[in-house]
Amino acid sequence: MNEAEIVINAQQGDPEAFEQLYYLYSQSSIRTAFLMTKNRHTSEDIVQETFVKCYQKLKELKKPEMFKYWFYKMLIRNCWRHANKAKEQILVGNIPEKDAGISLDDVVETIEMTKEIDSALSMLSQDHRTVIVLYYYNNMSIKEIAKTIGCFEGTVKSRLYHGRNQLKKKMEKAQSNKRKFSRKECIL
Repeated sequence: MNEAEIVINAQQGDPEAFEQLYYLYSQSSIRTAFLMTKNRHTSEDIVQETFVKCYQKLKELKKPEMFKYWFYKMLIRNCWRHANKAKEQILVGNIPEKDAGISLDDVVETIEMTKEIDSALSMLSQDHRTVIVLYYYNNMSIKEIAKTIGCFEGTVKSRLYHGRNQLKKKMEKAQSNKRKFSRKECIL
């Protein structure tokens, strides 16, 4: 059964169909909300609120094949609404098991890089952060992002270009500061 058929069944009141939609989108929507708000609890609340709203308004969706864009538009708007209220919080990713064959130095380096990326990402404007998150973390195409946020493809391309440049500058600055700090530490 394809996604449009699942949506149609959910619109007709089939709770199992809506549950399938939930399982299709729950993980990526939590990741998206977290990347937008930088707060785990807020992101979980946003996703829950979005699914409730989705359930309530699902019958209003005229084109079932457009569910993905409709859902993400709702999710992004909820994220934007909550983003101004949320306090930043960095979530450390899953630390591998002891016997996973990964050294502690690699884990620490990965955590540090994740923190730097999260920090740089949080400094972007909402518009730039949104397209970066949808493009890189949700693997959406430029066309899909344009449909989701309701703008032209050229606008998405521009925001991706400028967002990437800003991220690159912030990451280079963070790396430069890190090198300066480690040199001072060695001198002392």
